[in-house]
Amino acid sequence: VIASDEPQLRDHCERGGEPRNLKVPRSICFRAMFALLLAAAVTCLGSLVLGQAVLALCGARRWSWLAPPVGVAVMILLAVPAIHLPGRSATVAAMMAMLVAAGLVLWIRYPAHRPPLADLLAGLPVALLVLVPFAASGHAGTLGVSVDNDMASHLLWAEAYRSNAVALVSALPPAYPLGPHALAAALAEGLGARIDLAFAGFTAATPILLAWTALASLHRVRWLGRVMVATVVGIPFLVAAYYGQGSFKELLEALFTLAATLMLAGFQPELRWRRWIPLALMWAGAVSVYSLQGLAWPAVLLGMWVLGRATIRAWRGGLSEAWRELRAELIPGAVGLLVLIVVLVPQIPRIEKFISEGESATTSLGNLVGPLPGWEAFGVWNSPDYRLPPISAFGAGMWTAFVLGLVVLGGLVSLRRGRWMLPMAAGASMLVWAYAVHTRSPYTAAKALVIASPLLLLLAGLALVERGFERTSWWRIVAPVLAVALVVRVVDSSWEALRFSKVGPTDHLVELRSLRPLLRGQPTLFLGDDDFIQWEL
Repeated sequence: VIASDEPQLRDHCERGGEPRNLKVPRSICFRAMFALLLAAAVTCLGSLVLGQAVLALCGARRWSWLAPPVGVAVMILLAVPAIHLPGRSATVAAMMAMLVAAGLVLWIRYPAHRPPLADLLAGLPVALLVLVPFAASGHAGTLGVSVDNDMASHLLWAEAYRSNAVALVSALPPAYPLGPHALAAALAEGLGARIDLAFAGFTAATPILLAWTALASLHRVRWLGRVMVATVVGIPFLVAAYYGQGSFKELLEALFTLAATLMLAGFQPELRWRRWIPLALMWAGAVSVYSLQGLAWPAVLLGMWVLGRATIRAWRGGLSEAWRELRAELIPGAVGLLVLIVVLVPQIPRIEKFISEGESATTSLGNLVGPLPGWEAFGVWNSPDYRLPPISAFGAGMWTAFVLGLVVLGGLVSLRRGRWMLPMAAGASMLVWAYAVHTRSPYTAAKALVIASPLLLLLAGLALVERGFERTSWWRIVAPVLAVALVVRVVDSSWEALRFSKVGPTDHLVELRSLRPLLRGQPTLFLGDDDFIQWEL
């Protein structure tokens, strides 16, 4: 119901019925889906190009699949200062376009810095899966409406980042991290798209970046094996469930945690004294997404890496050798720390406000019905709704035991090859979750499971594609069978979660905007129950 003093509008409403000119034409639905896909494609392209450009400037001589997480962190960090720039998000969008164009020149001139086409296609299954919610609903729109309506606030904040006029009506929160909102605003401004479609496209790109990042851990693995690992790491059950409800922060933090683990495990290209700069940029991106608590996972990983390296060196060559190993990291580490501080300067007031406020609620369930069990992190679940127990407890238990066995096997293979950081990081991520269970709210602890899930599934995938048992003939027969079983079960669980996901309708938004000529400048009262109405109006 809209009440207004405008006679033309009052007569229009009193006639009743649903005027035909307020129906959403198919052309509008097509343009909306195209805008969403374009935002996702631009996010992927920008991440690939800018990430590799940073690695090249740091000394990399060839393509690395650690470029996507570095690139998306750079995009977020570039977008954050928009509110302090003339032109706001439009200026940032133009700057990003120029930087991406410069990065494409790097690809043209130096073929070694281009991503292999076959590996790009390895992310295709995940790219198709992220479209399932929109295909099931038949339209593009905001993910998770009616399941988690937090996007009502996120869209309004992104609009406030994009427009000072909106910020004057609805001020930006002083402590909340707004990196993703800034990037969504820049995408919407640069592409001329609605902010909800830009945000949904940006969110849809994140599982694809997760899948591509997992490829950095694979060497001398056949293409089908690379597809398998990319798929199970890119969109395991909890990642699919949180993506389906529009939760973008947890997906980005999972991406940065996975990439940091691979870098510390030795999969980063040789960068010499600049080797900590990509890590610093990603950790700055984590702060921009999750505020200071986003450094919880990097701090744990870094502490484990220092302790592990020092212990190994001391075991082999004594304490002097351990000290020499750590001393070699002082200058590169100082450079990385300086970069981390410099790129976070625009966010220092927001970080200080976050620290002063802290997290007070330790019993909040949010949109959950109870605390999530840790078993959901293993990528399979016999229920389309992650908040509910499995339909068949026995079946879910058996499949979880199967994945758990592969995770343990993958950890043993990694240890055998000297990649001790991978199983330690996976174990540490579950310890972070266990700590959150006892010190944070169930709603917050559930997010830690999403962040841990890709690490666990990476170990499960490595157990089947790495040549840890190449001398055992029977394993060559069993491994492909187990790989097919893993992919089918993980994809089936994720498919159900994605098909269950809700995509908010846009009919009401289009109808309201059709009344804009009649409402502009007039006192207007909206009487209705709609969490998104403040953004819609």
